[in-house]
Amino acid sequence: MARFKHEYVETTYKGNPVLGRKWQGKLVFPRQPGYLTPGEQGYLATMRQLFEEAMQDQSISTLLVFDDDALLHCNFTEALSELLSEERCGSLVDIHGTGGVLLLGATIWINGTFPSRGRWTGGWRQVMYDIRATEKRTGRRTQCFNVDRKTMGTFGVIYHRHTFPYIIEWIQRAEKPFDHIWAHLTDKGFPVRAARDAIVVQDVRHESSVDPSRGLQEDLWARARQHRWDMSRFCDPATGASLQVPK
Repeated sequence: MARFKHEYVETTYKGNPVLGRKWQGKLVFPRQPGYLTPGEQGYLATMRQLFEEAMQDQSISTLLVFDDDALLHCNFTEALSELLSEERCGSLVDIHGTGGVLLLGATIWINGTFPSRGRWTGGWRQVMYDIRATEKRTGRRTQCFNVDRKTMGTFGVIYHRHTFPYIIEWIQRAEKPFDHIWAHLTDKGFPVRAARDAIVVQDVRHESSVDPSRGLQEDLWARARQHRWDMSRFCDPATGASLQVPK
């Protein structure tokens, strides 16, 4: 992103060439507090403008936002309607509700240490505990789960209007990529949940402008197994044909 070019310096760190970022009077490096790539900064700026404009339009009660690398369920409209039909999921973004956020797909990289508490608590173990506890309480299958600090992803998300000012406020002082905002919204009292069976996933078969470390061609199918995405439900955006899942 050209507008942030002045913040970056080509240098070396631990003997390797890196792009350092000027932040709060010092130079920070990848994986250090305050480090954002130019792409991550550009994404934050775009989202800030989007929500500021939405705040000015009183007719907007919810926003459905897709990333440009989103892959949609082949029958997306029907799948979304089914997801929203469950009160636990749909009430978060209902026009008459108190507000929340619903991720239509998510990335979860680790199993986590749940129920042991610590830095790595979140992950699949905590997600599955939440799902089982909900189903035991309600007596039926649930379609969404509570997002924890290890649930990431922004490729398809619905936001209730009540969350807009809190999102803008967080972006103004953000030190991390945008999808770290879920924990902030939860701390503010908003429920943030994700679809158990993703209906939007991230197409990682091309170079990312936000995450240059992703490379040019990442294995979509390996990612799908990692994040438990059922790729047989998704269609190629260019042809509309179902993706052929390798055997």
